[in-house]
Amino acid sequence: MRVLIADDSKTARHNLRNHLESWGFEIAEAADGDTAWEILNEPDSPRIAIIDWLMPGLDGLELCRRLHARDRGPRVYTILLTSKREEQDLIEALDAGAHSFLSKPVSPAALLSYIRVGQRLAKTDMNLEESERILRLIIETVSEGIMLFSEDFNLLDANSPALKMFGLKRMEYKAFGFCPLYDQAKRDHSPEMLRKIIGGFDYKAVWNRSASVTGVPEILDVYFKGLTIEDRRFLLAVFRDITLQKREEQQRMRAERLNAAIETAGAACHELNQPLQAVLTGLEVGMLQTEDGSDVNVRLRAIRSACMRMAEITHKLQGITEYQTKQYIGDKNILDIDRSSG
Repeated sequence: MRVLIADDSKTARHNLRNHLESWGFEIAEAADGDTAWEILNEPDSPRIAIIDWLMPGLDGLELCRRLHARDRGPRVYTILLTSKREEQDLIEALDAGAHSFLSKPVSPAALLSYIRVGQRLAKTDMNLEESERILRLIIETVSEGIMLFSEDFNLLDANSPALKMFGLKRMEYKAFGFCPLYDQAKRDHSPEMLRKIIGGFDYKAVWNRSASVTGVPEILDVYFKGLTIEDRRFLLAVFRDITLQKREEQQRMRAERLNAAIETAGAACHELNQPLQAVLTGLEVGMLQTEDGSDVNVRLRAIRSACMRMAEITHKLQGITEYQTKQYIGDKNILDIDRSSG
């Protein structure tokens, strides 16, 4: 494990190096605070830093403050060295973000004790980082889109499938809020609904975005869950692209309806054909036995015309090859025989 020694005294750096190398640590050195800050921001930077309070450039307190305030890079266990011994000095060092405080001249035994504490913390951090890396890898490989929002509904993190579903780029996604998700689905995002969700209310729905977004999945199965972690509230959102599934369901339903229409039409034609033929035969006999143009003959011919229309309809029913509907009374739909028959 690498340890940074930041001290403007060459003698102090030499003595510390000898101790640390004898304990099996790799060493990085800096003679001023600016160089120390650069080293601590390098890739694979030291996880433990022994920092002199008073140095050229950034002093030890400012280095501790910067390390404590930065939101990127690994945690660095800091040991602040100083000739100061007052209680107020210790308080000031700890307030600045230092983890430990050693007065000069440094006791090797005390230093080793602090170094071992830092080593344990660094190993714990590295294990957590590895766990986070594995978890991130798992989250990135799943097909579902996953987003995490803050209590004020700002997007904190998202995996690649989620960014793709909403047409976002990795560098710009943090400007994306929760409400635009609802906007894309043309859903209500009233304050009451949002408060329910963030308070732990489970929200499940199917969003159809075909009319509002292009180049992204049209139909999403969505799940929102409010979470509370260490007194902080978050919103977890999971999205699953079900566009293909829904299309297959629609095709299956149409096929089922087509089969039902064909079976019904076949049964109706079978039941109607024989009595219809009998009626037509009787009409033909009746027309032959009546005088052309007579009232009876005219009525028989009208009945025959209606029966022929019925025969034409049964013929079309037997030729149904697809399921097409047309609007009937009100909002009801009925089978469109002309469009459905081949």
